[in-house]
Amino acid sequence: MKQLDLKIVRCVDDEHFPGWLECEFVDIEGRSHSVIDKVPMFSLDPLDKNSCYPQPGLLYCEILKTWRDPLRRELVRITIDRPYHVESTEGLSEFVVLATQISEVSAQKQNNRRHRALNCFLEPFDNIRSSVTETLDLET
Repeated sequence: MKQLDLKIVRCVDDEHFPGWLECEFVDIEGRSHSVIDKVPMFSLDPLDKNSCYPQPGLLYCEILKTWRDPLRRELVRITIDRPYHVESTEGLSEFVVLATQISEVSAQKQNNRRHRALNCFLEPFDNIRSSVTETLDLET
């Protein structure tokens, strides 16, 4: 699986769990694009409005085509619509970027990321489980 390197620029909303972040990246034409989605889409860190920005982030993407331009730069047409149906704030999902903006995610790293993202989503329920356990005196 491939990931697009991007810059996390701010927390849009941390009143809900998980919070929402705004990220940016620049395409081959120098045009900046913004993407807003939940924290685990871009980072495994528990980011919120008190976090320092900007910081690096990643977004899963799919490569549609690769080629070299007349300047011998390796270019990549990607979609961020797959695998998780993400689009820019302008409704775009396909972009041409430098190949250096794309990184490979090993199966192990992908599984680790899924596991950490799942734990991030389940974390609020730990307090509930702990509270219920204490209330019902179910501790062993």
